[in-house]
Amino acid sequence: MSWSRRLLKTNAKKAVRQNYWRFIAVCFLVMFICGSGLMPPLLFQRNPAVEISQSLRSLADHLTADASMGELASGVSDWLDYSDTLLGIGVFWISIVLWCLYKIFIANIVRVNSKRFFMETRTYPKTSVKKIGYLYKGKDIKNTAEIMLCMYVCRFLWWFTIIGGIVKSYEYAMIPYILAENPDIARKDAFRLSKEMMHNKKIGLFILQMSFIPWFLLGIISMGLTNIFFFNAYMEATETEFYMMLRRDIVAQRSKSSKFFIDNYLENKPSEDEILINMFVLEKNYMPNLDSDEFSQNVYPMFLRGKDSKWYETPYAKKDDRNYHITTYILLFFLTSIIGWAANITIGLIKQGYVINAGILYGPWIPVVGITAVLVLLVGRRLMKHPLVNVTFITVFPSAVQYFYVWLIEWLEGTRYWDFSGYFLNLNGRICLSSVVAVGAFGSALFYLIGPELDEYLKQFPVRKKWKVCIALFILFLIDIGITIYITFFN
Repeated sequence: MSWSRRLLKTNAKKAVRQNYWRFIAVCFLVMFICGSGLMPPLLFQRNPAVEISQSLRSLADHLTADASMGELASGVSDWLDYSDTLLGIGVFWISIVLWCLYKIFIANIVRVNSKRFFMETRTYPKTSVKKIGYLYKGKDIKNTAEIMLCMYVCRFLWWFTIIGGIVKSYEYAMIPYILAENPDIARKDAFRLSKEMMHNKKIGLFILQMSFIPWFLLGIISMGLTNIFFFNAYMEATETEFYMMLRRDIVAQRSKSSKFFIDNYLENKPSEDEILINMFVLEKNYMPNLDSDEFSQNVYPMFLRGKDSKWYETPYAKKDDRNYHITTYILLFFLTSIIGWAANITIGLIKQGYVINAGILYGPWIPVVGITAVLVLLVGRRLMKHPLVNVTFITVFPSAVQYFYVWLIEWLEGTRYWDFSGYFLNLNGRICLSSVVAVGAFGSALFYLIGPELDEYLKQFPVRKKWKVCIALFILFLIDIGITIYITFFN
């Protein structure tokens, strides 16, 4: 079947115009979560092999100088001074393992989920940004993670033949889209279907991608701003149109492989009769709390996949303007405080090779992070009807708090635990453009995803039990404050 690049791009531009901010948000989150910069380059500034060599050389010098026990003890003592060598080795390999797990079970899954978002948005204009968590709702990501890993490994191995790497990259290009539609497909079927879809289409996809070179160059000139605010969304929408075109071709050819396209609702909206019947049955007998918006023709009809399907939406209404219970705010405060402390400890460990307590208190928490998280939820709920204003607040306010916190630590202790001097668009080395973007991404995830999910999870526990946990944490927190004050002012 003949096809036109102009038509694909026209449809993509139309989709971007209709869903601009959601497209931008999804592409930004995917870029942030799946980006190659997730593995800190500072990890390799400490060379374990060099440190081990230095340690062994020091020990050998002491042992050969004199055979007495005194010299031996001195040598062992000096060698133990290099104990951070083992820590460096441990951090190195643990970081490698964690990075691999992150890529396999988070980055690759989010990449597939983003394909699902763009596929649904073609037909259903109210598709939520939360669709990037699509596969996690079914709690079965093993098959998708395995196939994506195999795809990247095979593609990497083929690159040793140079030409084979180029060919296979295009041959496997449709696998993420196939998984987004059919997460249960077998590995060999996914590879075979992608190969069939890309037969005689590899050059076409290559030329389609090359037609975006002017946008790529513009992105370099604008330091990536045009990529963030248009090009990434435009590219994703165009490639989605390309996949849907190939999908229609396979179905039209009555190929045996068309049986793997199990989701007819991606292109065909349900009739009003289907919606009304399922709304009557499911709302009364199966999902009494399901949001009525789920039965709109502008939202993908997950409920039509059937009661026994593991891909249906979770049976509760997720609303961002929910009334959070006070225990949720308290537990969120402690959770984010501990996460902030752990993040700072990890960064310090990687950069310095030893543990640095970046908090004012001695305990495993940074209260300013928890307070900021709670304020993001409290204020954000009042601004949620204005998404642009809300995201701006979620980005700017925590960044301002970060700037003030770094200044406060510097004033109190005379040290700076992180320094962005030399980074692009930094402000006195305390914050920079990349840190502001990261804070905005985490803040948006907290408001739109983590907060509602945490609230739903906590609802399954009795209020009395939640209050006991809150009181216990608060007592520990007060004890830590007391110890800190005593050591600082009276010791």
